[in-house]
Amino acid sequence: MAKVSVFYDGVFAGLTGREKEWVELEVSDFLHLVDKLSREHGDRFREAVLDTERMEIRAGVSVLNNGRRVELKTPLQEGDEIAFLISIAGGADG
Repeated sequence: MAKVSVFYDGVFAGLTGREKEWVELEVSDFLHLVDKLSREHGDRFREAVLDTERMEIRAGVSVLNNGRRVELKTPLQEGDEIAFLISIAGGADG
């Protein structure tokens, strides 16, 4: 069991109605966190995070655990800080 801090940026803040919350998990891995957050915030949250056909984090979405990218089976520990972000690509020409 672990209690983690979750930060939501952009579209994720809109879907959850908040920028940050604490979440207590009985099974401490990233996929179970997404499952719990989807139950609390709706299927639109899951759809924004996961490509469910390929069972991977959706392209254009970055999820970080203490500043490092996560995968579905990334283990989570007490006090971890998870951030849901939209990746921004591109840059200036020339």
